[in-house]
Order: sequence, then structure tokens, then C-alpha cells
Amino acid sequence: MKKKFSKGELARYLAKKNIRSSRKRKLASVRLQREKRKKSKNKVLNLLNEYKGKRQKFLKNYFRHIKRKSGTTTISIVGDLGLETDPSMFLTMASSFIEFQTTCVLFDLKDCTRIWPTGITLLCSFAKWAEMTNMPSSSRKISSTNSLNNQVNDYLAHCGFYDFVGIKLKTKSSVIYDDSRIVKIQRETNKGKINERENQVISVLEQYSAFTADQLEDFIDNVLTEVFNNVTEHGITFRDDGWWVLAQYHEKTKIVSICIADNGIGIKNSLLTGPQLEFIKKEIKNVSGEGDYMNLSFSKNVSGAITASEIRKSFFGRNTVERGARRGQGLKVIIEKCAELDVGFSILSRKGYMTLVNGKAEFKSFPRDIFSGTMYHFIVRARDVL
Repeated sequence: MKKKFSKGELARYLAKKNIRSSRKRKLASVRLQREKRKKSKNKVLNLLNEYKGKRQKFLKNYFRHIKRKSGTTTISIVGDLGLETDPSMFLTMASSFIEFQTTCVLFDLKDCTRIWPTGITLLCSFAKWAEMTNMPSSSRKISSTNSLNNQVNDYLAHCGFYDFVGIKLKTKSSVIYDDSRIVKIQRETNKGKINERENQVISVLEQYSAFTADQLEDFIDNVLTEVFNNVTEHGITFRDDGWWVLAQYHEKTKIVSICIADNGIGIKNSLLTGPQLEFIKKEIKNVSGEGDYMNLSFSKNVSGAITASEIRKSFFGRNTVERGARRGQGLKVIIEKCAELDVGFSILSRKGYMTLVNGKAEFKSFPRDIFSGTMYHFIVRARDVL
């Protein structure tokens, strides 16, 4: 015999039944969404692993050992060497030896009158590149003469260049450098060193730059930290290629010159082996110049980072990016901030070159490498120091 309900009881019974049905539908919906997210996450992870595999394969080929011809290539450096004073001469000089084809390279410095921080970084990164690509049976074949200018010798010794290429000064230096004015060049292979090295550069800026407190904070947050993140991500790979830092206050020219660099594959190769390749192909057709790819990186906010934000957005529908994922956007911000703060800014990346001219970025491509990786260079105005 079926139980009879009063109108009130029937209403309460149906309400409870509807609530239970609603809960079941919600639980089913939650489970379905969870399964979709899991599948999407797995799809992203599989895709990222695929890109990582392609990047690793490219790196192994790119950093392959090169069999060079027996002989010595002599590079004579006359006068000053540095982006700080003569960019045209610097770029011409760099393109003449980066892709050297002999077993030995000798830097003839006897007529060199000055080497700026960019010159030091260029030579040290090149020496490391030569070491990385040497045949296993070969020892490093980069050497240098001393300069006839004692100040050049003292500076190269103090910055650490002579130590790096294994050259000893013929005469003991009598110059005493103020360590507070310079961050000596050093190759790092540990991301844990980022804060230490960044703080050293900040210390020089605090003491000698013409920045106000707010401007310095702006430069650190939007420029310096971004660049350190970038070079450590591209400079530390399966080969421990490392990254470089050199900064110095120059009293006579009243500037602080900052160089941050890596021995990586460059911006173009990073883009072409990254997750945004299909987008890049649509944006750039029949173009191969490195400068054009650098321009694309800045103007379209694209990145070669394996964790680029576009991938994560497309699968999850929300902005969940990892550290370093917004490389393109970061580089665009760097340019804008440097223009705003009146900071000279240049990038050398394999065969590509970018520099700020009247606050606007200009890009150029070269037929040969002009740097063994990527170098960021900043010229910050210094204040009068009593």
C-alpha cells in the first residue's frame, strides 16, 4: 500500500528530491570539468615535453664540436674597442672573428688604447664559445698579447680578462682600482647567483648613477631583474653554458656601463625552437634576418621560452604562467623603460643588433655572428661624484 502524502509533505519530499538531483548534477559537472582540466594539463605537458625535446636536439647540434683548419687567425685591435664609443667599429670587429675557422685565434692588443666593458664581455664570451665548440682532443686556442698601453693591461687584468685567457702581465700593475666602481666579469653557471650578482650591479648604480630613488627602483624592477632572468634561462642549458656580468662606473665619461650576457642560441633560434613557432611563421614570411626576429619579439610580445604564456592561455583559458614565460612582453617593457629613463640600451644576439635611437628601437641583421650568444648593454648617466 502506497503511502499517502499531505500537500505539505509532498512539497517537502519533492523539494528534497530536487536538491539531491541538483547535487548529483553539480557533482557530475565538477567531475567532468576535473577530467577536462586533467586532459588539458596532460596535453600541455606533452606539448611542452615535445618542445623541450626539439630544443635539446637543436642545442646538441648547435653546440656540436667544430673541426677547424690548422693555423692562427690574428685579430688586431687598434684604438678603442667598445659599443660605448664606436658601435660601428665594434660590430665590424666582432663579425670578423666570432665565426673563426682556424684552430687558434690571437688577439693582438699592442696598439689597443682602451677596451670598454662591452669589449671585455665580447672577448670573454667568444673565448668560452671557442672552448665549447672545440674538438674534444683540442685544448683552448684563444690567446692574447699584452698592450703597449699599461692602463689597458691594468684594466684587462683587473677585469679578469687576462686570467680567463691565461695571460700574465709582463710588468706588475701599479694601479689600484676602487672595487666599488666595478663588478668584475665572471661566468656564472648557477641560477642561485642571480641575486648576488644583481645586488653588485645595484650597488654601483646606487653610488654613481644619476637616478633618483624612484627611477632606480623602476630600473631595477622593470629592466635589470628581467634581463637577469632572461640570460640565466637561456645561458644555463644542458651544457651549463653560463652567463656573464660586468659593470663599471667611468669617471671621465660620467657613465655606468652594464653588460649582461649569455652563450646561448640567440633570440632568433630561441623563437624558432619555441612553442609560438606557428604564430611566428604567420607574422614573418620569407624573412630570415635575426634583426627581424628580434623586432617581432618586441613588437608582438612573442617569446622563445618553453613556458610561453600563449600556450597556457590557449588550454586553460586563464593567465597562469611560470617565471620567465613572458619574455617578449618583458623585452618590450625594457625598451620602453630605458627610453623613459634616458638609458642607452643595445642588444647583440648572434647575427642581430638592436639599439635605442632617440627613444625608438632600431634593428639590424648581419651576415655573420656579432656575438657568441646574447648581450644586453646599458649606459646609465652618472652623477657628479665629489
